[in-house]
Amino acid sequence: MSHKQCMACRLVKPADAFNKDSTKTCGLQSQCKSCRKTIRAEKRRVDEAELAEAAEVAAIKKRQHSSHQKHYRLPRGRTGAERLQNFYEFPPRVDETAVLNTVKLAMAELRQEWRLSGLPVPADPIGI
Repeated sequence: MSHKQCMACRLVKPADAFNKDSTKTCGLQSQCKSCRKTIRAEKRRVDEAELAEAAEVAAIKKRQHSSHQKHYRLPRGRTGAERLQNFYEFPPRVDETAVLNTVKLAMAELRQEWRLSGLPVPADPIGI
């Protein structure tokens, strides 16, 4: 066998571009050396990122434990460390429109009660 197709990049390459593998019938690995190198580098990068995230989450848990916070729960997000960081940097937003509508409704009910009871209705200082 002088040539073989790489299962990762789908290119036909010479047999010396593949590492040996005695468990395969052809005696060569299914991915070429350059693809294997790329795959190993990506796996190493992912493993390092997961390790760094785990260390960061452990540090956050330790800080929370030291400040006597008993419950540890991550807000929704992509990774644990990113979720915690986003939560502390950008707390959950309040729907300002819903709050304003609630205030407007409450003010309208108060004005109606004042009118029915004969009390003078105060001027609206903020236009609600």
